[in-house]
Amino acid sequence: MGCYLKILILCFFVITSLLVISCDKKTTEPKPIIANPVMTPAGNMYSETKTVTVTCLTAGAEIHYTLNGNEPTESSDLYTGSIEISVHKTIKAKAFLDGYTPSGTVTQVYEIYTTVPKEMIFVEGETFQMDGGTYYNAFPAHTVTLSSLYISKYKETQKEWRSIMSNDYFNEEDGLGDNNPAYGLTWYQALYYCNKKSIIEGLTPCYSKNGVTDPRNWGYIPTTNFSFFQNNEWLWDYSFINSQNDFKIHILNCINLTEYTISDSVGMGPPCFDYDNIVYHNRSNGNASFSLIKYNLLTNEKNFILKGNSKFNVLFLTYDKQLLVYYVNSVLYTYNTLSREVRQIYSFSGGYQYLFSHMMLHPLERKIFFIEGRSLKMLDLNSCQITVFRQGNVDFASLSPDGSKIYFVTNTKVAI
Repeated sequence: MGCYLKILILCFFVITSLLVISCDKKTTEPKPIIANPVMTPAGNMYSETKTVTVTCLTAGAEIHYTLNGNEPTESSDLYTGSIEISVHKTIKAKAFLDGYTPSGTVTQVYEIYTTVPKEMIFVEGETFQMDGGTYYNAFPAHTVTLSSLYISKYKETQKEWRSIMSNDYFNEEDGLGDNNPAYGLTWYQALYYCNKKSIIEGLTPCYSKNGVTDPRNWGYIPTTNFSFFQNNEWLWDYSFINSQNDFKIHILNCINLTEYTISDSVGMGPPCFDYDNIVYHNRSNGNASFSLIKYNLLTNEKNFILKGNSKFNVLFLTYDKQLLVYYVNSVLYTYNTLSREVRQIYSFSGGYQYLFSHMMLHPLERKIFFIEGRSLKMLDLNSCQITVFRQGNVDFASLSPDGSKIYFVTNTKVAI
């Protein structure tokens, strides 16, 4: 009996202890987070002293900041009024309030240039709404902020180019002379020139490829510029892999210096770019069959679009990326990337070499322009209707970037 009593007493104490522990347990609510501070104007490059104000949407919060790059704490300078910035400074700000989780740290860099560099013009940045337009990155509508910059009053001359670069394509027909502007260059050549000039002048180069800023160490670079067909943002070429005529396509995006390679049994025609994808043709069984392929540069996904017994030659993707324009044996076709419909739209009498040299895609409409029989024509890709703009005597034509004007040469005279 005494043993049972001891067990009961022990159980009583255990249960009582558990009850006390349970009653003493408290629920901790998460603390609200303070809104991040906002600096006005935002960090940028400026040509004069700037007065910076710092605000916080959380009522009662105190803003502390630093000007030396250190992380702000509650012991850092307390913001009590606007901050005058007359030299290069980095402002870091953070908000604190009892009972709240501190805000994130907001950083803004201010570059103040009160003296304009020689032969340069200061262009102050701004923020605007981009809501559509000619180029692929205009959609959907979004806010764009352009940084301030200094730009030369004059174009780089051929003499300046040749003092740094070893290659050029300047000629008598287009204009040759030390004081003539440099022309006919790719984006890649421009970036190479800028970095090399910065190094020579003791400045920090702006552009890098795989983390390397010295362009002499950028490694292998494709050689073919694709600017005539769509844009001058890409370089590409190909090399043999083995005796079975397998190829490797080398691609370089000249804007961000990103490299891509694709291994395939590719044909000889140039690829067509739409910024995330390229379209090209490959061959199998010798030259017995061909395929038109869409390759995603971001995911490495390869999809077959069309197959046939003749070589596909890719020309354009329309601005909305829905119509692929290509030709087979001088006959022009469109392939609808949504419905997968193939349409024969025109038989080009000038032969494929003439086709390659004189065809232009409208940047905002499904229209292409070309010269046939020395006449300037437009083909509507929706209706397949031909419009003749200039009958005869046209030797060369060029479409303005926005598609509003077409320039052509007739009897050695330029017209619009």
